[in-house]
Amino acid sequence: MTSTVTNQSHTMVSFRGNSGETWHLPPGHTITIRTIELTENEKVRKLEELGFIAIQDMAPEKKPNSVQKKNRRAQAQ
Repeated sequence: MTSTVTNQSHTMVSFRGNSGETWHLPPGHTITIRTIELTENEKVRKLEELGFIAIQDMAPEKKPNSVQKKNRRAQAQ
């Protein structure tokens, strides 16, 4: 699953994910990263709590039912 992180401040915001990778977000910019990078991350939680960033979880994309049914039929044959 992925999440979007938006810098809501007027300054550059930097944070390190759980993997050790660091992201630098200019004011007003948004990035999409894996949710696992943000889970139980104290620095990210603090930035969100203080209003510097906003985090929104993105639901996995679902295929329309007709595509799913076609795939099932193709696999059954």
